[in-house]
Amino acid sequence: MANWNKKGILISTIDQYIIDSVRTIRVNLDLSQKKLSSNLSHSQSTSLIGNVESIAISHKYTEPQLHELAHIFTEEAKRIKEKLNPDELPTDFQTEYTLYDFYPKESLPDVLVAKSRNIIINKIYPTGAIRSLMEDTEFLNIPRTTKEVTQEANRLFEKKWNTTDFNSPLDRAVTKGDLVKTEPPLQVTYQKSSAKNTLAKK
Repeated sequence: MANWNKKGILISTIDQYIIDSVRTIRVNLDLSQKKLSSNLSHSQSTSLIGNVESIAISHKYTEPQLHELAHIFTEEAKRIKEKLNPDELPTDFQTEYTLYDFYPKESLPDVLVAKSRNIIINKIYPTGAIRSLMEDTEFLNIPRTTKEVTQEANRLFEKKWNTTDFNSPLDRAVTKGDLVKTEPPLQVTYQKSSAKNTLAKK
């Protein structure tokens, strides 16, 4: 059970791991908090996922929600696999999810920890890295080259990705309207569309 003290919300290590697992899969499948919330049949709000992921709110996932999330993730992963070419997908791209994908493989200490907002870095894909950069940082508030995006993602997630790993995910973010791309003859860069629109209004 989550508790509040001077250090913030306290939750069990297993609840924290489940929240981190769901979040990592969510960003890997390029689903926003609002989009995933709206896909949950019993959700009365488009902020459910945001509330669970928030470090300031004591919400956590119920088992029925996790079962439904596994179904949603499976359907979305299959849709992505059908849509993209094999060379656009990570070699370990997962298309089937169950309740067990949200739980740790080994037992965790039975203690309370301060609720935090994390990514499981050994499970993150380039697409997830871009979604995380958009949601959690201001890095893409200004135009960035593919090389700069790759370097920042490698730094944050302790990876050794190449720039080619980000070409397709970045362009898909442009197609979805999340990013704006500058085209040749200018230097090709990517920027959050919301940040660009804000600057344009000033």
